[in-house]
Amino acid sequence: MPSHVALIHVSFAWPDGEPCLTDITATFSAGVTGVVGPNGSGKTTLLRLITGELTPATGRITRDGVIDQLPQHLTLRVGDTVADLLGIRAQLDALRAIEAGHADPRFFETIGDDWGIEARAREQLAAAGMPLALERRLDTLSGGEAMLVALIGLQVRRCDIAVLDEPTNNLDHAGRRRVYDLLARWRGLVMVASHDPELLRRADAIAEVRGGALHLTTGGWDLHQAVVMAEQEAAARDVRTAEQQLKHARRQRITALERAARQRQVNQKAQRRGVTKAERDFFANRAEGFSGRSRELADERVARAREALDRAESQLRDDEAIAIDLPQLTVPTARRLVEVTAVDPPLVLRGPERVAITGRNGAGKTRLLEELLIGGPAGSVRTRRAGYLPQRIDLLPDQQSVINAVAAAAPSASVSLLRARLARFGLRGGVVNRPVGTWVWSAPVPPISARC
Repeated sequence: MPSHVALIHVSFAWPDGEPCLTDITATFSAGVTGVVGPNGSGKTTLLRLITGELTPATGRITRDGVIDQLPQHLTLRVGDTVADLLGIRAQLDALRAIEAGHADPRFFETIGDDWGIEARAREQLAAAGMPLALERRLDTLSGGEAMLVALIGLQVRRCDIAVLDEPTNNLDHAGRRRVYDLLARWRGLVMVASHDPELLRRADAIAEVRGGALHLTTGGWDLHQAVVMAEQEAAARDVRTAEQQLKHARRQRITALERAARQRQVNQKAQRRGVTKAERDFFANRAEGFSGRSRELADERVARAREALDRAESQLRDDEAIAIDLPQLTVPTARRLVEVTAVDPPLVLRGPERVAITGRNGAGKTRLLEELLIGGPAGSVRTRRAGYLPQRIDLLPDQQSVINAVAAAAPSASVSLLRARLARFGLRGGVVNRPVGTWVWSAPVPPISARC
């Protein structure tokens, strides 16, 4: 029976009570489903509900098959090996113990029926163009190579349902092609959060989380975009129609108020002609009644038109571009910032300069940056005033709020400035008070523009 995941009337709320996902019913079948949505929409929550890390407030989730996941930030402990990252260390240790003559039943239970797991691991690594030794230490791999090994591990362990978070983030072009090939050969269900358009184009379906709801589109990213564009064109037409209806209702209200005012003037003139008190009361009551009914009807028309416009506008998307201001460099032109004497000719970087370091995964880009930071052997590298943002960011406590995490890195910044900067990344309002751990998973983001 093909692997699948089904959500039946699933709802979930943030710890502060704010709804996150509301009454979601969807079925994900074998194949690749790309999970997308704006920041804070609930992608992380959806994926964690599927893996069982979270429990829905209402509804239920059924999973047909063994589920496994690939986190975005791999925990690479010093001394771990390729076998550890593949997730087969226990089985290999049991195999080695049995080969050495140990007959403890626990070793046989660990292996189960999978006696070929070691050979399968080597075959899968080789098929992905990574014929690595299983005992090779992870600190000798690049971040991209480690991500590929972890992804291959899901196949080696034969999971039926795989949940992946940004599997191509740290990969070069060749590494991304390997991931695409792996996913193309996958026989089970893959839920993958990614902002890689090429990966999403190869997906069998796109699941978009937005406004507490989930919209499932059969087909890849291009078809999903076409559907969204058609919906947005229709929504824009509805907004224009609703705006015209609101203008018409407001004009009708003005006309009604003017008619009521003229009626009051007629009644006042009648009163001045010397009519009796009973007649004056009749005219006054009739004027007040007509004026009140007219005003109520006009206000109701305007309110209904306003509600219709609000509903139409709610269907329009506000996917603004993320803007990053790159600070102006104030370093004097003649100042030497980096000197690398281990190459011929020596490399000297003077300020202000911006330099891109490129190369395939495993070529040594990260090692070069680390040597620029701490200095190479025997003083071969000298760097002044260096700051470093590592590739693997796992230093922020999961339960720390987003704004407090940013404030810890910029203690002199005001709260208003921090909120303004976070807003540029789509993090606004109460979202900044949510725990950092809710932002582990990510997905397609609006275009990023840099202003220098």
